[in-house]
Amino acid sequence: MAAETAATPLVPTLLVPTLHTSRLRLTPFDAQADRALLFPIVADPEVMRFLEVEPLRELTDVDALLADYAQRVATGDKYVWAVRPAAAAQGEAALLGACTFELDRSRRRAEVGYYLARRWWGQGLGKEAVRAVVDFGFGAQGLNRIEALAYAENSGSLALLRALGFRQEGYLREHAWEKGRYWDDVIFALLRREWEQQGVECSAQQV
Repeated sequence: MAAETAATPLVPTLLVPTLHTSRLRLTPFDAQADRALLFPIVADPEVMRFLEVEPLRELTDVDALLADYAQRVATGDKYVWAVRPAAAAQGEAALLGACTFELDRSRRRAEVGYYLARRWWGQGLGKEAVRAVVDFGFGAQGLNRIEALAYAENSGSLALLRALGFRQEGYLREHAWEKGRYWDDVIFALLRREWEQQGVECSAQQV
């Protein structure tokens, strides 16, 4: 089946398939429609606290971020999804956050990343979105290993990964220099056989 088509997709939709879960749709970003929706998310210091960049200050910064997403997706080695509610009523948020998935095809592995607007924290939506990406990686992409790197201070992200069955493989002291300081990183990974042993049917449908 063909991927859903947005009015003005940032990248060809065949490069980024739409994933469905019970509460969410993960779709390609729409450069025009999503710039204003993404801005308050990536301008929030709490959302950006554990990401590599400072909070964005202008809509033109969002344009640059979306252009960077598009360029990296166009290489065919990275997926970027807009995380949306499965069905948004009028006046409700149409964009909740984003998920990224960077592939190393020759080694059959990938690294997953994610962020959500603060108002959606604590509702299991981040876990649901990441689970959909993980299922896509082991299913449609045939990967053997999916990794995630999180700051040691990011307790929410560490808990999310552990809840999905990721195992901590290392603690990297002062591994990252970001925002004027060193950060300790924790590396997690989930193997295909571990995913299969969870015995959970694929949570996402791809179209």
